[in-house]
Amino acid sequence: TGTTSTGTTSTGSTGTTTTGTTWTGTTSTGSTGTTSTGTASTGSTGTTFAGTTSTGSSAATAASSSSGAADPSTGSTAAGSAAATGAATGGVSASSAPGSSGAASGGSAAATGVASATSASASVSAAGTASAGAAVTSASGGATRTAATSGASSAGGSKAASTGVPSSPQGTTGAAVSGTTGSSETCTSCSSVDSDGLVLRLNGPHPTAGFASASTLSAFRATRSFQTFSALVPGTSDTVSATVGGRPCDGGLSVGSTSFTTTAKPAATVDAVLRTTMLYADYAVLGVAFSLRDSDGRPRVQRPDSLAISGITQSGSPNCSPSNIDAASGVGFCDVVVAPSEFVMAAPTAVRNVTLSVVYSGNTAASATVAVTLARAVDQPALAGGSVGLLVALPQSPRLPSEAFQISAFGSSGGSVLAFFQLTVYFDESLVSYSGDQSVSSSLYTLQLGVTHGSPSFLSVIGAAKDSGSSSVIGDNIRLFTAGFAVQPGAQPGIASAAFNASIVSFADISNVNFIQVQPATFADARGNNQPRGQLTVWSADGVGLLAYASAAELFNTYPINAAATTSTVNVRLVRRSRCTTAAGCPATGDSVGNLAGCSAISLGSAGALSGCTLSVGSSTSAGARAVVIRASIGALVAADVLVRVWHPTSISVVAAADTLHRIAGAHTASCRPLYQSTPLAVLATFGGASLPDLWTDVTCLATIASSSLDVVSVSGGRATGIAAGSSQISVGIAQTSITVSDTVVTPTCVAGIFVKDGGTTFTPAPVPAQSLDASASVAIGASYLKNLDSNLIAEGSGGSVVAFARLSDGSVTELLPSMGLRLSPYAAFASILNASTLVPGNSDYFRAFVRPDAGNAADACAIQASWVDVCNGTTLASGPIGVGVQLPLATSAGVAISSATPCNTGATCSITRPADAATQVQRRTSAQLNVIVSFPQQGAVTFTTDPRTVYTVVAGADLIQVSSLGLVSARGGTALGGAGSNGRVPGYSRAYRVWALI
Repeated sequence: TGTTSTGTTSTGSTGTTTTGTTWTGTTSTGSTGTTSTGTASTGSTGTTFAGTTSTGSSAATAASSSSGAADPSTGSTAAGSAAATGAATGGVSASSAPGSSGAASGGSAAATGVASATSASASVSAAGTASAGAAVTSASGGATRTAATSGASSAGGSKAASTGVPSSPQGTTGAAVSGTTGSSETCTSCSSVDSDGLVLRLNGPHPTAGFASASTLSAFRATRSFQTFSALVPGTSDTVSATVGGRPCDGGLSVGSTSFTTTAKPAATVDAVLRTTMLYADYAVLGVAFSLRDSDGRPRVQRPDSLAISGITQSGSPNCSPSNIDAASGVGFCDVVVAPSEFVMAAPTAVRNVTLSVVYSGNTAASATVAVTLARAVDQPALAGGSVGLLVALPQSPRLPSEAFQISAFGSSGGSVLAFFQLTVYFDESLVSYSGDQSVSSSLYTLQLGVTHGSPSFLSVIGAAKDSGSSSVIGDNIRLFTAGFAVQPGAQPGIASAAFNASIVSFADISNVNFIQVQPATFADARGNNQPRGQLTVWSADGVGLLAYASAAELFNTYPINAAATTSTVNVRLVRRSRCTTAAGCPATGDSVGNLAGCSAISLGSAGALSGCTLSVGSSTSAGARAVVIRASIGALVAADVLVRVWHPTSISVVAAADTLHRIAGAHTASCRPLYQSTPLAVLATFGGASLPDLWTDVTCLATIASSSLDVVSVSGGRATGIAAGSSQISVGIAQTSITVSDTVVTPTCVAGIFVKDGGTTFTPAPVPAQSLDASASVAIGASYLKNLDSNLIAEGSGGSVVAFARLSDGSVTELLPSMGLRLSPYAAFASILNASTLVPGNSDYFRAFVRPDAGNAADACAIQASWVDVCNGTTLASGPIGVGVQLPLATSAGVAISSATPCNTGATCSITRPADAATQVQRRTSAQLNVIVSFPQQGAVTFTTDPRTVYTVVAGADLIQVSSLGLVSARGGTALGGAGSNGRVPGYSRAYRVWALI
C-alpha cells in the first residue's frame, strides 16, 4: 500500500451540472516497489463531464457520494462532491483528482482524490443576464484550463449558458448561446513541443547547392539560413518547402512552400573574336563573336542593357542586340556595317582597333578590343575611256566554299546603239558552279541562255534590247546582265587568277549590223579594272578563334560526404569566318566543337583531376582552390582561360541528438518485435580552400550515413532507429559517432498533438527576393503556421491535419504515425462536430480532422482524443487530447437568382412554357435553374443550391410552376398564363435558419 495523495479540489463549470459520478479505471499489475507520492508529470488523465469526476488508472475500490441536483430554471447548482479512493498493488500509477495526472515514480503508488463537483454559482436576473466563471485545475502540475463566459439571455429568466458540455477531460464549459468567450488553454500535461523537434522543417532546394545552416526553432515557427547558391545555375527557380514532423530529410506533413530565383550577376569579362578578319568595300560588315562571364567565371550573366562597337565609322543599323546572347553559354555576336569612307586610303590596307563594350545602366561593365584590317576600295568597274568592248565585274572580296556570288557584264558601244549582243563567259568548274538560268537577269535586254559543261565550261548569252530607242543602250558601261555562281564546296582556299574568261561574239546596232566581232573581254576584280582574266579568292572555312566556358563555375567536393564526384566540363565554340552583306543577315554563333578541343590545366594542384576537357572533383581532391585554370585549344587556336572554383570540406562531423536509445515499454513493430527509440542525426561540414572563406553548412540530406551494425541501429532519412540492444558506429566517411541501444525501458506517459490548420502557413519574407550568387551570400527564410486553437474553423468541411507524438518517461518524444498504432477520434461530445479518422490525401502518415456538416460549435475545445495502441496486441499505451476550435458564424444573408448557365428569354423575368406547348417553337425555355447563395462572415458566399437542407417553396403561382429539391423550376400542366415566385431557405442548417431569399 502506497502513501495516499490528496487531489486538488476544483471548481465546476458554468451552467447546469449533473450529479457527480465516480468512474473506476482498470488496474494493471507490475512489480512491487517503493511507494512514492503520485506526481502529475505523466499518467492517465482524469475526465470530467459536466461535473462528472473520473479517476484514471486506479484500483481497489471507488466510492462516491453525490448530491448536486441542478435547477435549470434558476441556473443554480447545489453542492455536489465526489471522492474516489484507489489503491494500486503494482507499479501502476493512479489518478488523483479530476483533471490531474498521477504517475508512480518506481514501484507502486496509490492516490486518493477528493473532488468537489460544486459548480460556480450562476444567478439569473430579471433582465436575463447571467455570468459564470469556471475553473478546473489539475493536481500536482496537471493541465490547466480557465474560461470566463458572459452572455445576455434572449428572454427574461432563461439561462444565458446552456447545460455544460464536455470540452476537455479536465473539466466542462457551458457553451454560450450569445455573448463572448475568452479562454487560454493547454490541452495536455505533455510538455510544450518547443524542444520536441516536431517543428517546422524547411527543406533546401538542391542536394549540391543551397546548403542550409542549422535552424532557429521555436514552437510552430522556424527560421533557417540558406547559402552557397553559387553552385546553382543563375536564373534557377526552385522552392523551399515547410513540413511538420517526419524525419530530418524526408516524410513529414507538408504545410506549404515558397519559391525563389537565383539572380545572374552582371558580366565582368568579355572575350572577343573577329568573325571577319578583313573587310572590303563590297563586304563591309564587321562581325564580332564574344563570350561573357561574371566575376566568378559563370557564363550565365545578367543580360546587358546594350552592346556597342566603337573605334570605327559605321553606317546603317547595327545588329548588336543583347538578345543575340545565348543565355546558357554567354556566347553572342555583334555586327556593324563599316562606312564606305573607311575604305578610302592611299595604302592597300589599313588596321583599325575596335572595342566591344558591354553596358549596364549606361556604364561599361566589360570591354574587349580587337584589330581589324580594311582593304582599299577598287575603282568602279569601267573600260578605259573611249574603249568599245566588254567588261565583266567579279567580287573584290574573297568567298567561302559553297558561298554564292554574282558576276555582272557591262558593254561599251561608243556612239552606236547596242541593240543586239552575243557573248561567251568561261568559268573554271572545278572552282565554281553555274547557279542556273533563273540566276541570270537583265533590265534592258531579253536574253537567251545556254550552258556547256566540260573543259572548258561556258555560258552563252544572246541579248536583244527591249527598247532600242532608249538612251540606256548607247554609250559606256551598259549593264547587259548579271549571272549567279557559287564556290564549289570542296574548293581549295587560295587565289584563282583565271577563274573566269569571256569574249564578245558580236555587238550589233539597231540595223543588226555588227560593229564588234570576236573580241576578248576585260575584268574588274580585287586587282582593279582592265584585267585579262577574272580573279577570285577563296577563303578557308576553318575557324578563326575559340570561345570557351565552363558548365559549372563552382564545384563543391561532396565525395567525402556521399562518395559522389562532381564535374564541370569546358565547352568550346569554334568561331568560323563568316560573310554577309548586311548586319541582320549574319549567322549567329560558332560551332560547338568540344570533342575536337584539347584542354590543359594551367593551375590545378590537388583540387581535382582533368580528363579531356572535364574537371572532376572527387576521391583525388584533397584541397579547395579559388581558381582552377583550364586552357582549351584546337591546333594554333587558343581560347581564353576558363576558371573553376573548387570548395573542399575541411571538416565533417556527425551528431546524434541522443546517444542512447531505449526500448519503449509495451510498444512493438508491425512484426511484433520490441520497438526502440529513434533520434535525428545531423551531418555538418565546413567547406573552404586556398584563398577561400570557410562556409559552415548542414549536409545531412546530402550525406550517405552508414551504421556499422544494421542489426542494432538502422539509418534512414537522417534518423537513427534502435533495432536491438548493442552499439553501432554511425559514420559519414571518416567522421563518426557512437549510438548505444539499451533494453532499459522508457514508458509512454502521454500523447499530444499539433493540429495544423489548412492554408495557415506564412513565409517570411514573402515573396523571397531573388538570391545573389556570391558564395558568402545567404538568405534567412522563416515560416509559421496556425495550429491548434490559434484560429477557429469557421466553415463546414474546413479543417487541418494532425501531427501526434508521445512523450516518454525520459523526457524524449517520438512521433506517432497510423502505422505505429496512432488512433484519433473526437470525444463523444464532439462526434457530431468533427471527423478525425480520415487520412490526409496522398499522405497516409497523417490524419485529417474537419468540420462535419451542420456542426455545432466547440470553441477552444480539447475535442480530439489521440491514442497510441500497440500494433501487435492492441494495448493502449498512452492517450491524450488535441485542441481544435470550431466557431461557425451565423449566416448574414441569403440570395436566390436564376442561373446564368440557363439564361431566360426576357431579361430579368424568366419566361418558361410546358414542354408540349407550341411556344417551344419560338425557343421559350421549359425550365429554369435557381441558384441559392448564403453569405457568412469571413467565409463569404457559399452555394446551397443542391444542399439537401435547402427548401424551395412556391409562394405565388403554385398552379403554374413547381420547384424540384435541386432548384429546377418547371411549368405545371394547364393553359394558364401568369406570373409565379419562389423562395429558398435553409431551415435544416442551424447557422442559416434565419435567412431566406425570394425570387
